[in-house]
Amino acid sequence: MRRTDKEITNQEQMDSFIAQCTCCRLAFADGKYPYIVPMNFAYERQQEHRIFYFHCAAEGKKLQCMKNNQGAVSFELDGCHRLKKAKTACEHTFYYQSVIGYGTITAIENIEEKQAALQKLMQHYTEKADWTFSETVIKRIVVWKLIVEEMHCKLSKE
Repeated sequence: MRRTDKEITNQEQMDSFIAQCTCCRLAFADGKYPYIVPMNFAYERQQEHRIFYFHCAAEGKKLQCMKNNQGAVSFELDGCHRLKKAKTACEHTFYYQSVIGYGTITAIENIEEKQAALQKLMQHYTEKADWTFSETVIKRIVVWKLIVEEMHCKLSKE
């Protein structure tokens, strides 16, 4: 990171920021152009591993990109947006916080692990942790697990 003075290295601060986010953008190599897609997500730390969970239909472009890239993805989350106005255009600045990184994403095949990941997704958005999922729903959706290989957090503020 070029601006190390804005880097957040404290793991708890990073986790706290991620917990506040509602969208994680995944980026895939897709021929001539990158393909970026916003996703609902869940996040957790398991010992030294950071893991994101996602779900999607069992067909479509993002699913094909995940397969074509052998699981290699980049990701980005941002928030805390605020414009600081000034007298001149060049003195305006934008405050924000962001997390970027990359890792390997794989489909979860085990039914119990799939349900646990969906439980985490629902808890992230609803704060409720005891959802039930029908077997039909579990079988028709794809649940992904992204194991983070590298992640950086930046905070731009006053």
